[in-house]
Amino acid sequence: MGITFGEWNLYYIADPARSSSTLGNPIYLGGYLVRVIPVAMIIVLCTEEFWDFIPFVADLHARGALDHLQFGLYDDAIGEAKLAVRLYPLEEEYLFLLGKIYEFKSDAQGDPRWYKEAISTYIEALRFNPRERNGYARLGDAYLKVAEKGSLKMGG
Repeated sequence: MGITFGEWNLYYIADPARSSSTLGNPIYLGGYLVRVIPVAMIIVLCTEEFWDFIPFVADLHARGALDHLQFGLYDDAIGEAKLAVRLYPLEEEYLFLLGKIYEFKSDAQGDPRWYKEAISTYIEALRFNPRERNGYARLGDAYLKVAEKGSLKMGG
């Protein structure tokens, strides 16, 4: 059965138990290139509640990053914060959180290279919201800590 969503591709609604080998793979159906996906996926993607749910999930990952940070699990915290940014990139606070985690990791390991990551993350966050005064303070603090720890080339 073919189906359209505005300018989206045509999809063939299939029973996952019968056609699991073709799920997600492009096929030609009546001259149209289509992808076979399960019915439940179409229902979830078409509901407005699904798109309203994404910021909530991103926030859960940001809270997870804070939990990992509290226990000194910096790599796990970085992974959770990056996932929050990827899920909801419009929220600059997730980028500021990621930058702060980089700073904590740098302080804990005594490695000023992580400040370079923090600085680039703060700059990216300030591109989203250039009026965020606390962001400039965080960026300035990171530059100051790099200067205190010694010379570090900031170029790419």
